[in-house]
Amino acid sequence: ILHSIIEDIENAKTSIRMVFYIWHPGGLADSVASALIQASKRGVDVKLLLDSAGSPRFFRSPWYKMMKDSGIEVIQALEVKMWRMFLRRLDLRQHRKIIVIDDEIAYTGSMNLVDPAYFKQSSGVGRWIDIMVRVTGPTVNVLSAIHCWDWEVETGERYLPKLPECKIDNSKYQHPIQVVPSGPGMPEYLIYQVLTLAINQANRSVRITTPYFVPNTDLLETLKMTAQRGIDVELIIPHKNDSLMVQ
Repeated sequence: ILHSIIEDIENAKTSIRMVFYIWHPGGLADSVASALIQASKRGVDVKLLLDSAGSPRFFRSPWYKMMKDSGIEVIQALEVKMWRMFLRRLDLRQHRKIIVIDDEIAYTGSMNLVDPAYFKQSSGVGRWIDIMVRVTGPTVNVLSAIHCWDWEVETGERYLPKLPECKIDNSKYQHPIQVVPSGPGMPEYLIYQVLTLAINQANRSVRITTPYFVPNTDLLETLKMTAQRGIDVELIIPHKNDSLMVQ
């Protein structure tokens, strides 16, 4: 995944937008940082939004200053400060993982900007296994719009994504994609509602892979009823978890 991201960054021509919960320096994550710096130096507009609580090692590392010195805009999302605990929830975090390059290519999924060989090696749970999708087409503009929203919330700066190109290229494989964001400003429990609807409409199988399975009562009952009506329901979770809250 990281090699593909680096290659796309190296080929970027106009803009790179990124938002992550965790950026953990080391290994291929440093190669991504170097590629971003080189992109900025050749004139690519680079905007990087990282969660303040999720990426403390990045903000204490030399990469933070090196990126800013190269012209990259680096913003701490939901900055953690003692006085802010009285104004905003500390458990409200920027948990998205999105990359948009030239408004033509996008990545999103479960992976933070970390090299699994360097991340949480002392946790005793083995290497992280993640998945990211690389997409082109109109979906890119939707992901870009989400980054625009988050950027404006943090900085007050408004920039608009490129309007989607709706012409379908029949020479390439097409797949329907639905992007469902969550968080303040979005309808409450939106993702839960979409998941529940999709599970209820399953005809053959439901497969869920997640490191942290903490369902509410409605989702749990939906899974039970789906299994009871003969649908193959498969849940894949870690044998050992790094989160005490989930354990």
